[in-house]
Amino acid sequence: MNTYQLKCAIVSDVDLQRSVLGVFSSDELSQVHLLPGMGVIANTDVTDIPGRHWVAFFCNRKNSLEVFDSFGYSEKELAVYFNKFMQNYVCIQSNEKRLQGDDTVVCGQYCLFYLMCRVRGFTMQHITDVFSTDYQLNDNFVYSFIDNRFNCCVNNVCNVVNQSCIKIKN
Repeated sequence: MNTYQLKCAIVSDVDLQRSVLGVFSSDELSQVHLLPGMGVIANTDVTDIPGRHWVAFFCNRKNSLEVFDSFGYSEKELAVYFNKFMQNYVCIQSNEKRLQGDDTVVCGQYCLFYLMCRVRGFTMQHITDVFSTDYQLNDNFVYSFIDNRFNCCVNNVCNVVNQSCIKIKN
């Protein structure tokens, strides 16, 4: 999914619209501060690059930052891209459970799914427990779920360069 599609999905869901501040590139995120109950979607690349990989952030009720990554990268591995943003939080936790297959481009869908569930009260653990170690099954599930829920956004053709999910390490 690209930035436009993600923003379209966010504004078309009342709970996401109320709790997700937006979609950002890594260089824009340093100016964002999340209050408890708020989230964002961010790309590992800077503004002037089409983008490689989407990650979701959520500030829980304890003012702890949750880092959700469909490839299961830890907060330390993602700090390379989001250090200025992440250093504003004392307590950071990440899922570190890989959900997504190597050759798929559904990281944006995973971020939407995570935030949709999170703003409705599900914990990170509950959300990641939905998924198995069968990455193809996971990818098909999350793609179908988001496509059914946000069909007009996912299939909207626009003049935005498509951002993709590229594994950022081996």
